Amino acid sequence: MKAIDVFGAVIKYLKDHLLNLLKTRGTGVENSNIHWVLTVPTIWDASAKQFIKEAAYKADIDGRLLSIVPEPVAASLYCQMLPRDKIIGSEDAKSALSYPGTKYMVIDLGDDTADFTVFEHQVDGGLKVLHKDSNDALGGTKIDEEFYGLLIKIIGGPVYQKFVDENKSDHLDLQRKLETKKLTITPNSSGKISIKVPVAIACTYKDEMKQDVKEAIDGSTYSGKITWVGDMMRIQAQIFKNLFKPCTDKIVTHIKDVLEQPNVQGTNIFLMVGRFSESAMVQDAVMKTLPMGKVIIPETAGLAVMQGAVIYGHRH
Repeated sequence: MKAIDVFGAVIKYLKDHLLNLLKTRGTGVENSNIHWVLTVPTIWDASAKQFIKEAAYKADIDGRLLSIVPEPVAASLYCQMLPRDKIIGSEDAKSALSYPGTKYMVIDLGDDTADFTVFEHQVDGGLKVLHKDSNDALGGTKIDEEFYGLLIKIIGGPVYQKFVDENKSDHLDLQRKLETKKLTITPNSSGKISIKVPVAIACTYKDEMKQDVKEAIDGSTYSGKITWVGDMMRIQAQIFKNLFKPCTDKIVTHIKDVLEQPNVQGTNIFLMVGRFSESAMVQDAVMKTLPMGKVIIPETAGLAVMQGAVIYGHRH
């Protein structure tokens, strides 16, 4: 199956799902009444944007009712429209986004990738892209990988892999638990952090190693620092917070590297969007890196692109 057919089928599914929902609710809204907005990564070139347009055509979307908008453009538009009580940051920084000559960076931290785009606001109201890049090693799933590495240090790689291979749903459930937990940890978290883990991990370890997982912990560097009973792990807060450090250090280094480029000199406003930007650990690391900069973080950073796209659609 061709890629364009796959993209077209996905867009059609989402479009049909919305139309069916609107029909069920008796709104009377038809396909022809809707202006569709598709967001794309900022690093996509013209041919990639044309590709997504043609995929939308396959989903029976009229080209006259379709807009393609780069994700950081949508996110920055949303941030400009937010009321003061819905952002972390200064009102001055938000206002400055629309001033001609202002340079600002959109730091879009998702689950899998991180995108960095620097804009300069033009006199005519347009945006000039001064820098754009994407990095697939700086997303929120890197914290999951660090946690899995911690598990492997306790139970061993073969046992962990056997658990994953034989307990797919439990592994997915653990990923969901981690997704929630890593957004609740703060730099001030202390004591021990509790996280619910599948019983199947401890059972697999006992079946393979003929001993309880408690004995594995006692024989590891985590003795006295982690307890594990049934489906509950309790981890010293500092150990859990340390899981963020490899990723946040790389994010910080990447931002510094971008700011060293001559054409982005003077950039002092930073928009943090994307679900991973909702992490207080990530926010703290970035804010400490930019002591002279002004950081804006929407209350619902993970929805910034989508909500910005809606605003964009209403304006066009």
